Amino acid sequence: MSRRTLLVIIAVLLLLLGVWFYFSLQKNSATPGSSSAPSFSSLFPFGPSKTTTPTTTTPTNTDTGSTDTSTNPTQTPVVPRLLQLSPKLTAGLTILEPQTTSPVSIVDINDPTGTQKQAPLPLPVVRFAEKGTGYIYDIDARGKGLIKQSGTIIARTVEAIFGNTGTSIIFRYAKTDNMTIASYLGQLTPSTNPTTTGTVRGDFLPDNISEIIPSVDSKNFFFLLPTNSGIAGMTMKADGSSKKQLFASPFSEWLLDWPTTGPVITTKASGGVPGDAYSVTGNGIFTKIVGEVNGLTTKMSPDGKNVLYSISKNNSVVLYVKHLNDGLEFNTGLSTLPEKCTWNTKSTTIYCGSSIDISSGTYPDNWYQGSVHFNDSLWQINPQNGRTTLLDNGEGNALDVTNPALDKNERYLFFVNKNDGSLWSLDMTPPAN
Repeated sequence: MSRRTLLVIIAVLLLLLGVWFYFSLQKNSATPGSSSAPSFSSLFPFGPSKTTTPTTTTPTNTDTGSTDTSTNPTQTPVVPRLLQLSPKLTAGLTILEPQTTSPVSIVDINDPTGTQKQAPLPLPVVRFAEKGTGYIYDIDARGKGLIKQSGTIIARTVEAIFGNTGTSIIFRYAKTDNMTIASYLGQLTPSTNPTTTGTVRGDFLPDNISEIIPSVDSKNFFFLLPTNSGIAGMTMKADGSSKKQLFASPFSEWLLDWPTTGPVITTKASGGVPGDAYSVTGNGIFTKIVGEVNGLTTKMSPDGKNVLYSISKNNSVVLYVKHLNDGLEFNTGLSTLPEKCTWNTKSTTIYCGSSIDISSGTYPDNWYQGSVHFNDSLWQINPQNGRTTLLDNGEGNALDVTNPALDKNERYLFFVNKNDGSLWSLDMTPPAN
């Protein structure tokens, strides 16, 4: 083929292509609802094209009874029932109840029937002290609204016992000789300025107080004061006034409890040594509650009518409930210690951390010494028959429950994880229908 013939063929093809392009444009412009003329990117789909801002189309959900959560950025995330409130090392805690303790009726103005609905109860707040610094914090039951209430440093704080609805705090720590136990009773003064923190001011109690607990109403403290002949069981108001001796004993190793019926003392436990628990009357008379039990530790019901106690046997530990009025007792089937449990205020329910399987060892010694750690689930116990109900399996969080506490409405169980010192809550409210 000659060069001239080839040029003619190319010219004809270009002409035909131009005619086709012209009629295509005319057709598109005459079509109702059509877009503008095709761009270069439509003619050369694999070549470079003009950069444009992408648009997002939100799907329309025509079903008014459901929500497309995958495309709803404003949806409130689901908060788990079992929640770490704070990773801070916790020395002690108390519960601050909300001002409103009953549901409030509200009217939905969008409801033509005017049906009244119940507004949710306000959340209880946990007040806790941080180990090492003694700083005081508040945080609500769902881990929101962390507020630093006190910036006063109480150095080396290991334990904090709260009284008087969270305004009196006894900070406990070892002095620099690592032998003397110091106890500082402080009173928290909150700040009136939201940009500053409150302060703690107070006085030292005598050295080497071995045990301190608050009363059920938190208005008083019960403690063991060392004497030349042993110890003295003392009480005082939460502000440190009105000290009074209840009893004296040549034996100094006691654990304390204080139901509404009066103080209860239990010999400090060891798995290989029988222990006893006694109620103490106002004139210093001891009445045995439980006796001759290896590894005995106890937790009295607030009304003083029942006792939760543990027995060390077969390199394990078993939890029992005993009725003091008729002597009936029940094996709960849980392998745990009363220190990992708490009663509700009505003395009708017990809540505990307990492992399904625990390591073979001497209890409670190994747990006190930190050589054994539990992997707890959370349980509810009926003290009338010892029956247990699983509340939560721990969800793989390696929990070793200590310092358990309830709000008055029993909506939340709070505790410290002994494994790392963090603060936790379990939401026990029934799920909405």
